[in-house]
Amino acid sequence: RVDVGGLVASALDLSQQDFADGRFQFNARGVNGSSASVVNQGQMRASAGGYLALFGQQVANEGDIAVDAGSVVLAAGRSATVSISGNGLLSAVVSAGSVPAQVDNAGRITADGGVITLTAKSAQDIAASLVNNTGIVRANALVERGGEIWITGDTVSTSGTLSAAAPERG
Repeated sequence: RVDVGGLVASALDLSQQDFADGRFQFNARGVNGSSASVVNQGQMRASAGGYLALFGQQVANEGDIAVDAGSVVLAAGRSATVSISGNGLLSAVVSAGSVPAQVDNAGRITADGGVITLTAKSAQDIAASLVNNTGIVRANALVERGGEIWITGDTVSTSGTLSAAAPERG
């Protein structure tokens, strides 16, 4: 079990200089990059308004990831450039790599009043990227703040549950 304000877990490298300069650009090592993966099989929770991010060539959630009014990002590719805004929301721009990028969610991801992003990017002439959801992804409205779900990749497959519901006003 992990309980934090915010967490980035990555199989991609971040140089000491980039970290010292406040540039959060994670890169795969070597010419072909790393095919290392990041897998969550437990419970990850961030405090309200926080963030939880998993980066690598292969990223999988088989457990439970939760943060209210914050961000959850599962991103696969050769590199990821991360931005953390003043309101605690995290975004990532992913670059294509030569190794097939894949994001799998077989667990549960919740970010009520926040943003959930599942994204994968591979070089088009090498292999297609895949985002596969067989689990639960929920970003329902929280008080007056709506939730958002973004799923992007060359191939997106979802046989699980997606929910970004808002209560009816009465």
